Amino acid sequence: DEDARKVPMLIYDPSGAVKPHTFDNLYGGQIDFMPTVLYVLGIPASEYENTCMGRNLLNTNLSYALSNSGRLYGQENLTEQQREILSEALDISDKMIRANYNYDGNW
Repeated sequence: DEDARKVPMLIYDPSGAVKPHTFDNLYGGQIDFMPTVLYVLGIPASEYENTCMGRNLLNTNLSYALSNSGRLYGQENLTEQQREILSEALDISDKMIRANYNYDGNW
């Protein structure tokens, strides 16, 4: 059931600088968390856009999430180039996991 895959992402800003907003039909994944939070923190995109995967969910017009099985949720009308990029990203992600890319020897 696709509704069972919907998980809210809440960002709390006690200063009030981030105005409350709801995106009811926006698809994203865990991979999008880092660029989205960095954006909220005011970090310039140039500091992270070429060093992390994912996209800022607060300023995108694309609504999709790609599962590790390759299934695309949300926006089905992506261009062939966008689909190719997603396929490559899935392959890179899989290689990172299999190689323990972020493992520093301590668990």
